[in-house]
Amino acid sequence: MTAPTSAPRKATLTALALGLIAGAIPSWPVPYDKLNTMETTILIGWVGLTIAAALVTRILTPLPLKPAAFTVTAGFLAAMVLRIIVECTIDPTDHNLWPFEIVWGVMVGLPSAFAGAFLARFFMRTA
Repeated sequence: MTAPTSAPRKATLTALALGLIAGAIPSWPVPYDKLNTMETTILIGWVGLTIAAALVTRILTPLPLKPAAFTVTAGFLAAMVLRIIVECTIDPTDHNLWPFEIVWGVMVGLPSAFAGAFLARFFMRTA
């Protein structure tokens, strides 16, 4: 019996890691008391990096459009959840509205990831 290939696992881990980076870079350096997720710079960073993460995922891995977009979004949400967990262990009164933060993350991350994955179709056709 042959060993199963690890290519799908590597593709999924790549997409998750890129989504995690896309969610972490704009918001993690900002202290929680100064973080405003509606701020233009953070939104532009989130949207731009999530589009780029999905684009790179589709170009570098064999993942189809929908799985790539959903996996990048899962990584993006993992960055938000990790921040919530870390900051709630430091101060349990922070993030008392964390479910709304997750919903906001889905509203920002999912359309951006689909846009990036869709854009990759054009780059892959011309290459």
